[in-house]
Amino acid sequence: MNIRTCASGKTPTFAAEFFVHRSAFRFAVRHAQATRMANDVLTIRISGVSPLEDGRAESGIGESLTRAYVTGENVSITVAAEIFRQLAVPVMASAADLSRAISLLLDANEQASVRGAIALWSGFDIALVDWLSRIHRLPVSQLIKQIEASACARTGMTMTVASVPIESSARVVVRATIPMLKPWQAGLLARLYRLAGFRHLKVKVGDGDSLSRIHSVACTMPADLTLDANRAYAPEHALHLISAYRDFPDFSSTNQPAIVAFEDPVSTLTGPAAVELMEDFAGKSMIPVMVDEPLSDIFSCRDFAQSRKIRFWNLRVGKCGGITGTIMAATLARANGIDVVMGALVGEGAPLTRAARLLLPVVRPVWADAAFSGWILRGSVYAAWLKWPGRVAGFGLRLRESSIRRSMLAYGAMRCIASAKASLDPPHDMRTLRDPAGPKGSPGIMTTRAFARLDEANS
Repeated sequence: MNIRTCASGKTPTFAAEFFVHRSAFRFAVRHAQATRMANDVLTIRISGVSPLEDGRAESGIGESLTRAYVTGENVSITVAAEIFRQLAVPVMASAADLSRAISLLLDANEQASVRGAIALWSGFDIALVDWLSRIHRLPVSQLIKQIEASACARTGMTMTVASVPIESSARVVVRATIPMLKPWQAGLLARLYRLAGFRHLKVKVGDGDSLSRIHSVACTMPADLTLDANRAYAPEHALHLISAYRDFPDFSSTNQPAIVAFEDPVSTLTGPAAVELMEDFAGKSMIPVMVDEPLSDIFSCRDFAQSRKIRFWNLRVGKCGGITGTIMAATLARANGIDVVMGALVGEGAPLTRAARLLLPVVRPVWADAAFSGWILRGSVYAAWLKWPGRVAGFGLRLRESSIRRSMLAYGAMRCIASAKASLDPPHDMRTLRDPAGPKGSPGIMTTRAFARLDEANS
């Protein structure tokens, strides 16, 4: 899409393209809530002329992976276009003042939470960080530190990790996942993980083979284990699984692998009810509890921050509001003495994986999930011109146009002209905008061209 400025040369034009495509897996991946053979992905490419004096045109790439059972969202170009116009454009229009642009990013994360579109916004957030980094020719790692400083200032915290070098990510313990396989298959996969050097495994549970699967993995690899039920159990059933594993006759107290966390053990609702149920279970469980799926937007993070019994938060860039939202959640967790785990979405693409990697020195998780996207996905629509991002501007990614066309389900694009004075809705609106439709418009924004083509892919 061609990017231009208006006749005066002072008002920048910003554009966005939305590619809805299907990312196929090499094999089925199963857990208690879903069995997946593919992801329906929204890839976002934003473009714009720099508001700086040099007037360069740059682009940024992001990816949104929506999960209806996690955030209640589905892929929607219509919603994406509204989010771009109302939340992303003000950030781009304020790019000349980086501090203001970062402040608007933080505001936009809360507005996306209000709209119930936090997973969709995650892709925009990553694309905006990519674009801002390119516009200012600032390494992404330095831009992330500035976002962290702003998030800490809002919560009244003192930055303690701003000087941590990016190489520290190599010291994070990486855990691999055992999906819902047959017990003998789980044991074989655990052997492969052991040969690859992994010493911490996450085992999916929630079906009739759960106990045998744990036993098979534990016999193969005496390492730390995390159980992940994806909210499949009633509290009494989750407690029974723990006691049954501890009573297994093949294990003594000396050689039994330690279960260090139980992730999403019980079926929960949302809001304070979810916190109350998780706290009640944590008080009865001998294993520390980790919360994952009920934790997405900033409001759910604030709800769970009130708990004093939940030990771990699993933050994933794709469900927590992108880079900015994950930093805000991690800052809140640190303020309340909660340990953080950096998770990954099954079949996530390069924008999400690279964003998570760059966040490791800031979030400082106790564990980080291996994405294994190169092993799971049949192909990628992203090409990397930079192997290790962080030290230079941008994420080092571009779109493979031919690949994305072959798997494309829908396409949409729009262009906006925005005044440099454009801003988000006043913060006090956030307390009243519980309608997912959000505000009707934002000041200073005028749509000059908008179109969408929703055609089924020919392939």
